[in-house]
Amino acid sequence: MAEEAVQKVQKAAGSDQATKKLQEELDQLKKDNQDLKSRLENLEAKSKKSEG
Repeated sequence: MAEEAVQKVQKAAGSDQATKKLQEELDQLKKDNQDLKSRLENLEAKSKKSEG
């Protein structure tokens, strides 16, 4: 009984850590995506200026 409880707690703690890591990775991907969008917009603006 006690061993089962310990296993459940350890599993839940591991799950919380995995969820936290996934959230951090998602946040980093969102930031990287926004940075890339900004760079693309800047390049497109420069391209349109040189065409005109």
